Amino acid sequence: MLSPDKQPSSPRSFWKRLWPGPRVLGFLPARRAGGAGKALGGRVAKAASWSLLGHFSRQAVRFGGNLVLTRLLLPEAFGVMAIATVLLFGFQLFTDIGLKQNIIQSRRGDQGDFLDTVWTVQILRGALVCLLSLLAGAGLAWLQATPWVAPDTVYADRSLPLIIFALSFNALILGFESTKVGTANRHLSLARITLQDLGTQVLGLAVTLAWAAVHHSVWALVAGSLAASGAKVLLSHFLLPGHPNRPGWVRGHFDEIFHFGKWVFLSSIAGFLLANADRLLLGALVAPALLGLYVLAFLMVNSLQWAILNLVTTVSFPLLSEAVRTDQKSLPQLYYRLRRPLELASGALAAVVFAFGSSLVSLLYDARYADSGRMLEIVGLSLAAVPYQLSDQLYLALGHPRLLFLLNVFRAVAIFAVLPLAYAWRGMDGALWAIALAPFLSVPLSLYFNRRLGVLDGGRELAAAAIPLTCILVARIVVTEI
Repeated sequence: MLSPDKQPSSPRSFWKRLWPGPRVLGFLPARRAGGAGKALGGRVAKAASWSLLGHFSRQAVRFGGNLVLTRLLLPEAFGVMAIATVLLFGFQLFTDIGLKQNIIQSRRGDQGDFLDTVWTVQILRGALVCLLSLLAGAGLAWLQATPWVAPDTVYADRSLPLIIFALSFNALILGFESTKVGTANRHLSLARITLQDLGTQVLGLAVTLAWAAVHHSVWALVAGSLAASGAKVLLSHFLLPGHPNRPGWVRGHFDEIFHFGKWVFLSSIAGFLLANADRLLLGALVAPALLGLYVLAFLMVNSLQWAILNLVTTVSFPLLSEAVRTDQKSLPQLYYRLRRPLELASGALAAVVFAFGSSLVSLLYDARYADSGRMLEIVGLSLAAVPYQLSDQLYLALGHPRLLFLLNVFRAVAIFAVLPLAYAWRGMDGALWAIALAPFLSVPLSLYFNRRLGVLDGGRELAAAAIPLTCILVARIVVTEI
């Protein structure tokens, strides 16, 4: 006879494991957690609310500002500014060593000498990015005097090197941003951060509009960007509570920062290639007009994707890091509690986009952009894979950024391998399906890493796979009936 602890599980307990029920479908605290669970639920709900409010408020301000600026500036101004911004963003990304993630994840994240070391490294990084940008601007100015730069391209614009010079000081300014921002994220105190970000964005837009109304030049965009950076740094020191920074250096703290950051740096490079792979490859395969239609669909999907990822990075990562520091045994349960709302949201969004993408594009744009609707429907399926990116934050929280690097390398190799093959097989349709399904190729590797870390729950993974499939099927049936 089996001992009580060896008795086979009942069908009811099996299905409960497979589908845990409404208490884990959202941020509701588990009943057995008592007051602690309610406190956690309240913290998460409050942080998530501020995160979403900030995201959509920034999108609204950006959209409204662009509507006005398109009437004050010529299209050339946006093109020149875009090239300069991409260049500087590349330098920022290729020097990223995860300083804010260090503050959130480290057990020393509240120690003054650790924060001062982070701040000192951040200043040095800002100076390095500024120097690289100045050199890039000087190099471009030299190239403009050679036949290597075609005269009818954006790179031949005489103002571009000067704009790069001016924008390079953004990095130098932002290097002095207070570590209080990282501390606030560590403790999910997102209210003041959200207000700070929104306030600096509005100020930058106001400077841009005022300048553009008088001079109608690209320098309005430059002035607004510099004003926003300066305001962000000042507010980070005077608006947020926390440790007042001063230059400091502790070798042991730097070693910890560097050990964690070197893998974040490598992961950022792989992530940059991954994030831009579709447009880089399609740019070499299709005509500019067809690429333009795809970019329209991509931007719509990307906006929805970042609405979800914003919750992952600003809410889930601090909570997972806190669990690692205080109660690592609760990590698997917390991981799935945090992921379930993401699964529901992304599954519903993927279903809506798949069912109504063409109708949405027809409503917003004229007939010239009709083909973007079908592209939107296909590429929108990739939204269902977004919840699996919570694993990225799990690896950082556990102090294993190397796993994130390996995962991003696999993702980048997958899209660079699959998309050209799919295009050669089925043309643009094949490429679209490759873009939509490529994010799922890395899921088995992610689940393998989770299993090695003791976080995998097979029943909940089966339930997670069923959510987007069910949502898409229901949406398709509804559309067919309509």
